[in-house]
Amino acid sequence: MGRKVVRLYVAVGLLLVADRAGAQGIAQSFDELRLLVRPGETIRVLQDDTTSVKGTFVGARPEQLTLRVGSKDLEVTPAHVREIRKRRQDSLSNGARIGLAVGAGFGALGALMCDGCTATVSIPFALIYGGIGAGIGTGLDALVQEDAVIYASPARRAASRMRIGPLVDARRRGVGVAFAF
Repeated sequence: MGRKVVRLYVAVGLLLVADRAGAQGIAQSFDELRLLVRPGETIRVLQDDTTSVKGTFVGARPEQLTLRVGSKDLEVTPAHVREIRKRRQDSLSNGARIGLAVGAGFGALGALMCDGCTATVSIPFALIYGGIGAGIGTGLDALVQEDAVIYASPARRAASRMRIGPLVDARRRGVGVAFAF
């Protein structure tokens, strides 16, 4: 395998390793929601009684959130909210990178299986198939949407980070601790 082919594989590997920062943070208060949601955007509020209300964000103050449901405004206090979610579009860059790697891998594999192919043939093969794969990956990622949590009540945030519970079986007793991030 020539040096150019090795360099190509290293470059593709580096593209896969570099990733942008993850999702935006979760608001700690209703006042911080103004940084994550603009008036007119649709959000879903899960209340303590497990009812879910979907509406248009009107505004937020530290002590209340205003949501337009149909033609009426609904005002909700932090004490009655478990979670607020907002639909977000998935990042297109990770799909492009994964598609590029898969396409380039198939292109390079095809070139390596070719009898008499040199680095001058395998590099264009990998680049062409990598470009096709990146296009397919980007197209698939454009279809992905998710409901991301943008606010969780303080009690829920604390409960979701650390869990402690008993571990008991026939021969042992102990305490289990689990951390979630």
